[in-house]
Amino acid sequence: AARSNSLLAVFFIDLDHFKQVNATLGHPFGDSVLRETVRRFSSLVRDGDTLARFGGDEFVLLVENLKDPADVHPIAQKLQTILDPRAVLEGNEVTLSSSIGVCVYPAHGKDASTLLANADIAMYEAKSMGRKQYCVFSAGMSDLAAEKYQMEATLRRALEEKRLRIHYQPKIDIASGRVTGVEALIRWEHPELGM
Repeated sequence: AARSNSLLAVFFIDLDHFKQVNATLGHPFGDSVLRETVRRFSSLVRDGDTLARFGGDEFVLLVENLKDPADVHPIAQKLQTILDPRAVLEGNEVTLSSSIGVCVYPAHGKDASTLLANADIAMYEAKSMGRKQYCVFSAGMSDLAAEKYQMEATLRRALEEKRLRIHYQPKIDIASGRVTGVEALIRWEHPELGM
């Protein structure tokens, strides 16, 4: 892409609820689902593009020679739509869907590890939007991901250090002024940010 001064896109694809398939119908059936997914995705892949299973239920699609960054939208929509028809595998009906993160070279990274990491971040953003979505990476996402990671690490320490406090808050009927219940709340006593 650098040599030809062209764009390329990385699509990081994660199958939604795949763990439930493995848990309820078993890993051999899960393997059948993965083969069906590859069959469907492969029907969309052009010569020169690369589709790879990244691990578990994750796939990466590398699409080369894009003319415009906006070209990723119809590709992502096709990847979503190709999974829509229900599959009957080994006598079981399966509904497939995916969450997809997308990034574009060179705007979202100039090396493979950065592009993969940013597409992964965008995929988790798509999952947080309710799954069966796609999301194109934006610069603020990596800051949010780093902030979330740091917050989770700090919260784990707070659990270990017993910095969480329980507080009870009454629920009051405004019309009568009577207490109708109680909420139990956990508050974090953060060393720098306070309660």
